[in-house]
Amino acid sequence: MKRVRAIRKKNHGRKNNMSIIFFVILMATVAIYAGLKITEEWVTPVLDTTIDQDEDIQALEIQETKSEPTKSSDTYEKDATIGDKEIEAKDIVTDEIRSFSIHMIQIASLTDAENIEQLVKYLDEKKLPHLVYKKNDSYKIYTKGFIKREHAKYQLDEIMTHFPDAFIFTKHLFDLKLEFEKAEVNSINGEIITNFNELLGFMEAQSEILYNYYKKEGELDLYVELLTKQQTLLDTLSDNVNKLPTQNNNFRKKEIENMIQYQKSNIEYSKNLLTNIENVSMYKVHSLFLDSLFRVVDAID
Repeated sequence: MKRVRAIRKKNHGRKNNMSIIFFVILMATVAIYAGLKITEEWVTPVLDTTIDQDEDIQALEIQETKSEPTKSSDTYEKDATIGDKEIEAKDIVTDEIRSFSIHMIQIASLTDAENIEQLVKYLDEKKLPHLVYKKNDSYKIYTKGFIKREHAKYQLDEIMTHFPDAFIFTKHLFDLKLEFEKAEVNSINGEIITNFNELLGFMEAQSEILYNYYKKEGELDLYVELLTKQQTLLDTLSDNVNKLPTQNNNFRKKEIENMIQYQKSNIEYSKNLLTNIENVSMYKVHSLFLDSLFRVVDAID
């Protein structure tokens, strides 16, 4: 009898051990499966590299370039009351500063200011436009730049004869959509948006004239006319910015004021240079255009 009991206890112990082993394996399997689900739902979308980013950006550019600046008004229904007083519905206006791109030929990225002075001197000797832009403790040096990429590509070969490592740097600014209440105090937002869209139109026209000038087809009289119209527009924009309420979430007032100040100065200098079109230092005019262009980017980007 004792032997039978001993055998039964031994068999019972083995069954318990098997149950424990099976339970451990089961829990491990569940944990692995759960881990795979977590990885699938959270990690895969981040690490997915099957999307062609260049094609995706290009498609977005085409879509946004074709779209015109739009205005829409959405009325929110009255759905709440305070005591016996019903909350009035508010009209929300959606407006946008349209998209645009700049394409600059970059020739260097430096950290030493002394090297920059030598490079700028060389560019002046070769009568090449230039813009020095500081970013993240380094200086990016650009020469000819335009709104259209094909115009920059047209000039790239010439620049590479001086700087073999030159390349085209592109900056895209997509539609900047803004929302504000349709009220008299906020109507100035829509006027500022209109001003910026007109300003971008002037910059595009100037870029086109500069490109045609390098192809010996440019009409610089038209360039002066555009600068004069731009001056008037900047005065209007300045007045509108001054009317912005103190609590303003749509525009960076200080950056816009700086942009206006520098653009006005650039325009005056450019018009002085263009008084003698036959002997104009066009590379200086182009440099001033580049500075004005980057001022717009800083104001709305």
